[in-house]
Formats: sequence, structure tokens, C-alpha cells
Amino acid sequence: MIKQNKKFRKRLIVILSIALIYPLTQQAFGQSCAEPAVTGITYTTIADGNWNSPSVWSGGVVPSFNVGSNNKVVIMHEIDRNSSSDFFPSANSVLIIKSGGSLTTEQIQMENTSKIIINKGKLHVDHGNFQVKTSSASVCAYQACIIIDENFQFEETGTNMTFNNTGIQIDNGNLQSKSNVSGSDIRLWLKNGNLQRSGGSWTAASITYRRVSGSVDGFTGIVAQSSSATISDKITPCDDEPVIEANNDNYTATVINGITGRATVGNVLTNDLHNSSPATTSLVNINIVTAATPPYTGGNVPAVNATTGVVSVPANTISGSYTITYSICDAATGSPCDTAIVSLAIFNPIKALDNNYSVSAGVTTTSILLNDSLGGKVVNPASITTTPITTVPTGFTLNADGTVSVASTVTSGTYSFAYRICEKGAAPINCDDATVTLHVLNPIVANDNTYNTTPGNTTTSILTNDSLNGVPISIEKITVSVASQMPTGFTLNPDGTVSIESTVPFGNYNFDYEICETGATPPNCNIATVTILMDEPMPVNMLYFNIAKDNNSALLEWATANETNNRGFDIEKSQNGRDWTKIGFVQTKAANGNSSTQLNYHYNDNNPSDGINYYRLKQQDVDGKFDYSVVKQLTFVAGRIIKLYPNPAMDYVIIEGLDGTEELRLIDVKGRIMKTENATATKAKIELNNIAAGSYQIQVCKNGRIISTYRLQKTL
Repeated sequence: MIKQNKKFRKRLIVILSIALIYPLTQQAFGQSCAEPAVTGITYTTIADGNWNSPSVWSGGVVPSFNVGSNNKVVIMHEIDRNSSSDFFPSANSVLIIKSGGSLTTEQIQMENTSKIIINKGKLHVDHGNFQVKTSSASVCAYQACIIIDENFQFEETGTNMTFNNTGIQIDNGNLQSKSNVSGSDIRLWLKNGNLQRSGGSWTAASITYRRVSGSVDGFTGIVAQSSSATISDKITPCDDEPVIEANNDNYTATVINGITGRATVGNVLTNDLHNSSPATTSLVNINIVTAATPPYTGGNVPAVNATTGVVSVPANTISGSYTITYSICDAATGSPCDTAIVSLAIFNPIKALDNNYSVSAGVTTTSILLNDSLGGKVVNPASITTTPITTVPTGFTLNADGTVSVASTVTSGTYSFAYRICEKGAAPINCDDATVTLHVLNPIVANDNTYNTTPGNTTTSILTNDSLNGVPISIEKITVSVASQMPTGFTLNPDGTVSIESTVPFGNYNFDYEICETGATPPNCNIATVTILMDEPMPVNMLYFNIAKDNNSALLEWATANETNNRGFDIEKSQNGRDWTKIGFVQTKAANGNSSTQLNYHYNDNNPSDGINYYRLKQQDVDGKFDYSVVKQLTFVAGRIIKLYPNPAMDYVIIEGLDGTEELRLIDVKGRIMKTENATATKAKIELNNIAAGSYQIQVCKNGRIISTYRLQKTL
């Protein structure tokens, strides 16, 4: 607490309430003293100091020690006459002590036409008496303070003395009056003397408080003697300034969540005092001396509202200990002031939770921070740091926003790493750890292949239409092997081509092959079938045989360069490339079956099957002989959308959008069939109660062929 002592103060009056002595906030009794004009010079103070110092006077001109005849001296600062000689105000002079001003002087003797006006100011006669010896002199005091060392004497009946809302303190003498005294709310403290009225008019009612050590004479009905406690604590008339006490505010006992913040933690004025009474915003002004320091530039910090005194914590304040230094000053005068410190403890609970992802290579996950929290809210990446605390597996990148990028080179398997999130700027550090687990499954698809060739040739690669993770197979990323018995004379080469020895008879051949992702754990494989058709040349010289979609039908078009004994063409179709069905016949356009010019033909299959449709021409001679054309294939997908839900699934999965003839297969990551269901309607259900958690595939098959594959995640 700050206390400032004025040099004219005899002793410090503890916890004095000036507001009760000079109640500026209530209606004042009487009127302020009028300031008369003078014909001489007016001197005005501009700073505290000694009367004879030029630096305290406007213009640097020092007035006479006794003011000077016809002059006016206006004191608005703390001035000390600093002279051993008495103060004899000059004729027709006016001394005015205004608010904020005080004069300390030796004995005063007013012996001519002079005036002393104390308008909310203070006068201290620190040696000797204050004597008003002539009726032409006068003293007017309004909301003033007068302290006299010895006697205060009004010696002439005609003298007019006016005191309104004024305190008079006499330390070692009497107050003696023969004059007319007017005013109201006069407060008297005669520490070692008597109160004596021997003439003039002075009503006892004008005295509101009095403490007189000696006798009281000449007053009827004067107010009762005030106790020492009352004088000391409440109405001592001349303490020159209020007592300001700012006390520290410690809010650390209650930890505050800085993320949510708190609009009102408390009020700094709650335990502060103004003249022993609670400090209020009408009595004191609040100033922020040192604001709380943010842990980093731009960070939010607790604050004190300088208008209301409310202590608040804004949202998104960082964990840590904060202090705010503030001062309170008397609102009326701006001083004295006192400082105190506000202490707060902010803690934002931080929680990092484990994450599990099922992904494929080449993707980026959602943020691992989405289920982490700071102060009970989802973390803002800008408010934390995210750091791996174990090695991030090769091919994975933890990004600044909390997402994890999976390189396209990552093979199927399970990977994990631990990470730590820490609140930025928190002191002490505020962190938590969690683990990220990534189950990588790269969908691998082997598609059936059909080749029309002749013995002694080598096919193109059977891997051309296969894919790993949605992109064409790269031979270095997979292994390829025969999954069934290989026909004699056929060789599956490492690059996926098939070599056929020249001694292999004409005919149709097939075998199964398996592709597996290199390095995948567990194995990630898929199987498909290769069909090789080797037919003897036809007696009809075929220019071309093409097949294409014509809206919802298959359009077959072919042309011959010449024909011999040709009866026509059977149109045959197969779902698997092995079992064939005649679906139509186109008669030859050649006269008598013979032609040496180009003839063009076409046929429409208006009922193609879902999936792959294989077509061939069976050329019929008039003598019953026949030959087959090359095989062409065309894939149709029904105009429907197949949906899986829920996914991830726990107890069952629903497959919707079927036609009721499909076979449904549940395949594990090793390619094993774990469960099958036959669809009987447009919606089917596969129970998963006895299926372990993990990644699976749902294959939708028709006529023994896979028409679509979907990924499924099984959870516990």
C-alpha cells in the first residue's frame, strides 16, 4: 500500500476518509468563496516548491512574501513560504488557495484590508498564531483544511469569517472569536486548548463535529463532544490526502480452463480500500501497470478491465502462470496510488487418443488430431505441436495438419508409430501421447484373359488388364505363378507372357494363374483364368470379325473376301469361354455358297448377359463341314448400383442392388473364401458374428465369374 506524507502534516492520520470530511459527492453546504478582482498583478503557481523559487511561478516572477498591495496570489500546488518571518498580507491583497493547492507558513497576522480565500485548498500555520486583527480583513474557506500550531484568533467584532464544509485543527492553542462567523458543517479539533466565543455572531448549529480538550464557552446547544476514535477514524479535519490500499489478488487456488476461458474470475477492487472503506470505481481509478505476458506473440492472456476491475480469461488462453500488475489512484485528485499483483493459474487438460486407419497406398488419412482434445475441445492444430516419438515407418509422412500420407510404394501390411501433442507455449509443458496404427490393404485384381492364336506363338502379357491398388500391375511389385495344371506345351514366362510350342495341336486350352503383392503381410493375392483358343483356318477367307455394344445389345459385324461352298454362319455365345450355345444363324449372301467379292454380315444379340460375353462364328459348309472364327468378348454391367452397408460392419453386412441370381463371397486378405451366400432378392445379408476383425473383400459373382468386388472392414 502506498502512503504519501505532506511536509506540513504533523502526523499521519490512519485510514482517514476525506470523503466524509469534504463530501464532494454529496450536496455541499453553503457556497464557494468568490474571488475578487484586483488592480495589481496576479501570480499563479505552476509547480510544487518554495515560495521564493521562480520555477514554481508562471512566468518565473516571484511575488512578494506578503503578496504585495493590490496583488493576487493563486496557489494550486504545494507551496512552502520557508521563512522565519511572519506573514503580513499586504493591503488590498488577495491570497487564494485552490483545490490541489496548500500553503505552509509561519504565523499569520492580518492587520489591513486583505483577504484569504481557501477554496478546496489547505493552509498550515506551522509556527505561531493565525490572528485576524482588523474588521476590514476577512477569511473565507470552502471545503477547506486549516491547521494551526497555536491560536486562531478573530479579534474584531466587525470581522466576517466564513467556513463551509471546512475542518479546523489547532494543535497547541485556543480558538477565540469576537467576530461574526457564518457557514455550516464546521469541524473542530482542538488538541490542547479551549473554544471561546466572546462576541459577534456564531451559531452552534454550524459546528457538526468537535473534539475540544479544554473548555467551551459562549455557545448554546453545541454538538456533543466527539470521541477520540471518531475524530481519529472519521472526522479528523485536516488529513491532506486519502489512504489508498491495493491488495494482491491470488486466484491460483482455482485452476481455470483457458480454452473455454472465463468472463469473470473476480474483481481486483474486492479487497482494495479507500480510506479504510471498500474501494469502488467512483472512488478510485484503475491503471494497468504491467499486463500479462503472452507465451508467444499474439497469444491470448488474462486481463483486468481498467473501467470495472473485472479479471477475465479470454478463450484459447495458453496453460501457465500469469501475473498482472495494476494500480489504483484516488479518483478526485489522481493521487495517491498503490499497486498490487493479480496471479492466475491456467491449465488446459490435453488428451491424445489412439487412431486406427484402414487405407491403401497413395492416400492421405484424415487428421490424427480429430479425436484429440485440449481443454475439452477438439484441438486446433495452430495451438499445439505434433511430433513423432517413435520412428515413422518408411513411406509414411506425418503432416503438419495431423494427416498421414501413405506413399504409393507402401505394400499391404500393418504399420504403427507413436506421436506426442504439446500445447504451444505452456509452462510447464503440457503434453500427451498416443499411437497411430495403419492397416494398408492394396486391392489386387487379376482379370481373366482370352487369346486367339496359333501354335508356335507367344501371347501378350496376361498382366496387362490386372491391377494393384487401382493402377496397372508393375511386374516388380508382384509375383505371378500358375495356380492350376498347366497344359502341355505351354509356358508362363516371368513377364506374364505365355509361350506355345509349335507342336501343340489346334484346340482350346485354359489354366489359372495367381498374382501376389510382393512383401505384403499377410499375403495379398488374386486368381484369374487364361483361355487360349487355337482354331484351324476357316474355308471362308474372313476379312474381319468385330464386336461392339449397340445400346443394350451386342452388335457382331464381319466380312468375307471369298467363300467356297458356304451355307452360312451359326452365332455362338459363351459365359466362360468353354461352354457354347447357338443363339442365331446368318445365311450366306454368296450365290450357291460361292463368292470372290467382299460380302458384309451383321448380327444383334439383344439379350447379352451381365459380365463377360464371349462370341464366335461357326462357319457351316454345304457338305456339313464347319470351322470356327476367333473368339471375341464384350462385357455388360447391368444398370444398377450395388451398395454395402454398414461399412465398417460389426455383426452383419447388407448388399443391396442385386438381381437375385448372384453368388456372394467373403474373402480374407489371403484370398481365402470365408463365407458364401446366394442372393435370392435384390438385397442380401451376410452374418459376421463368427468372423474375426480385419479387412475383407465382398465378391459379387455371376455364372462363376466375378462381376464386382467391394472392400469391407470388420470391427469388434
